[in-house]
Amino acid sequence: MIQVLLVEDDVILLEDYVFNLEMNGYEVAQAINGQEAVNFLTEAERPPDIIVSDMMMPFVDGLQLLAHVRQTPVLSKVPFIFITAINADNSRNEAEALGINDYLIKPFSIGKLVEAIKKATT
Repeated sequence: MIQVLLVEDDVILLEDYVFNLEMNGYEVAQAINGQEAVNFLTEAERPPDIIVSDMMMPFVDGLQLLAHVRQTPVLSKVPFIFITAINADNSRNEAEALGINDYLIKPFSIGKLVEAIKKATT
């Protein structure tokens, strides 16, 4: 089973995404901000199969989380998808320069997210 680390500071969205991803057969670990995600990644026995993260979060934002992941040898190849309300070319370009696999603009359908996860993990 594919394990997704889902990082989202909006608790209602987080719960909705977790429910829908689990209904689609994914194992979901969750973090409510980038710092919690870094802690999870540091303590996990194995890296997740994919990270899906919001960009705008307190403490450690999505770009900082992505940079951490790409600079950590055991995590550097883990696929990474941003889910964000930021629809700006400069944000997308910065994320692409750091090596994201996809960039989904909120709101999006769960089907679109599942499709992006399948694409990034195959």
